[in-house]
Order: sequence, then structure tokens, then C-alpha cells
Amino acid sequence: MQIDNTPSLTVGNVAASDGWIDPSGGVDFKDNPSGNDGSVYVILDGDPKGYQYYEDAADWSWRESAGRAIIPATLSNGQHSLKIEARAANGAADSQEFPINIDNTPTIDIDDIEAINGSFDVGGSVAFTVHPTSFDGTVAVYFDDALQASAWMEESSWSYFQIANRLIDPTVLTNGPHTIKVVATAANQTQSEAQTTFNVDNTPKVTIDDIGKLEGFLDIKGEVKFQEATSRPDGTLSLYFDDGLLAVRNMEEPSWSYDELSGRKLNAAILSNGGHSVRLVARAHNGEQDTAQITFNIEPAHKLKIDQNKLQNCRSNILNLVNVL
Repeated sequence: MQIDNTPSLTVGNVAASDGWIDPSGGVDFKDNPSGNDGSVYVILDGDPKGYQYYEDAADWSWRESAGRAIIPATLSNGQHSLKIEARAANGAADSQEFPINIDNTPTIDIDDIEAINGSFDVGGSVAFTVHPTSFDGTVAVYFDDALQASAWMEESSWSYFQIANRLIDPTVLTNGPHTIKVVATAANQTQSEAQTTFNVDNTPKVTIDDIGKLEGFLDIKGEVKFQEATSRPDGTLSLYFDDGLLAVRNMEEPSWSYDELSGRKLNAAILSNGGHSVRLVARAHNGEQDTAQITFNIEPAHKLKIDQNKLQNCRSNILNLVNVL
């Protein structure tokens, strides 16, 4: 009598679905009247993940045998092997093995930064392999190669504000190029990164209008321009007269006047004769500054000129009048 207790094993789809790989199929064992007919073992890369006993003809699944389905997001990149083995009560076995290729490398990009006008945000898109029981991955943001913050991500987009909980304030940055880098890290620790560069010029610009006629009270005026600050004054403006500091004021408006800065107009009538100067220094939050200066001269008052001939005639007339009297 010939005995053949080899079980019959079938395997269905082994592709990922909704973040899981859960192979399943059917198995048929010969009846064992004194115990379990057989068992199905599931093996990943040579490592047994579990097994389940079955009776006669039955449906089996990886989840049922191992306690959970495979999460491909946690597997290392490269080729892996799934093996399903049906073992009869006498040890006879039937098995099937399937290779699966894993590439969990995330993708991430960063939008271009347009013209800068005040605090700004930057963002982009990101894509991870779906992790069904946890976050798909993390995104970290770096500013000039210094880590600012990182956050778990499930969305398909990211922003600097979303991750670092603040906007980028260009007014405190040094003049010149700066970089923003983002690094996406998947659940299996594979990474991708993207980077963009933008240029900062926080140099302010201050000008002084022509003084005009030097008489009476003068209110010297001009313009000043800073990089816009979102939640504070744009910068400071210092007023000097003859190199003596008169006032320092926070500025948000594009115009200034001597009167507004110092609290009074300049009285030309009390200035000493000679040269004088009015100087303005505009300072940005990052230390950049610009200077404007105007100089003027106070001339001596004109002396009274007397015609000596006319003076002599006046004297003669006075003497003649005295003699008559």
C-alpha cells in the first residue's frame, strides 16, 4: 500500500493593498482522526513568522498564521522572500515561495521662493509608502545646514510653518545667500532630500531732501526704506546734528522729519556762524545700515554800509541849523 499525505497548497495575490501584504489561499490535508490534519507556516526571508493548524480543506492567510499581515513600509529596500509551507501530520510538505521587491524611498520637493517681502513660508510635496498602523514618515527642515525641527507626516504636502511652528523672518538674516533643506525619512529609515537657495538683502536706504532757504524754523525731511518686518518695527533711524546724537526712533513709515524724530524743528536763527551737518543712520534688524548727510553754512549778518560823503553833508547841515538858532 502506498501512502501519500502531501498536502495541497494554493496561494493567491501577494501584492500590497492599503499598506499591507496578506497572502492567502487554500490548503487540503488528509484527515488525521487522532489530531490536527496539518499546519501552515509563513516565513519571511528565512525567518518563520508563525503557523496555524488546519483541518481537512481550509482557507489560510498570513495574518491568521503570523498574527498580523506584513507591513511593507517597515521592510528594508531590496528583494525579500515570502514562503508559505503546508506540513501534514506525518511531516510531508508542500510550499510556495515568492520574491517581492521593496522600495520605500520617499520623494520630496520644495517650492521656489519668490520675491521676499516680510516673513514668509515655504513648502512642497512629499510621498511615503503607506504605513497602516503608524505615521508614514518624518520631514525635517534645516536652515543653513542647522536642524530647525522635524515632524511626523501623513499628508502629501509639508510647510516650514507646519514643521517649525514659525515663519521665516528675513529681517534677522545676514545679507547674502541662505539655504533651506528638507529631509524625508521613511519608516524603514530610507531618506530623500530637497534644497532651495534664496538671497537676502536687508540693507536699508535713507535719503534727505534739500533744505531750501536757511531762515526761520526748518523741518528737514526725507525717506527711509527697510525690509518689511511682520510683527515689529522695520528698523531704527538715528538723527545726528553736528555729530551729536539727538534721537533714535523705531520706524515703520517710509518718511521721516527732523521735527518727528527730535520733537522740535531746527531754528536757523540761533545757529552759530559756519558749517553744520544733519546726519541720518538707518539700521536694520540684522545690523545692516545706511547713512545720509547734508551740510549747510550759516553766513555772518551783512554789515551796514555808510556813505561818508552823505554823512559829512548831514553834519554840515546840522551845524548850519545850530548857528541859525
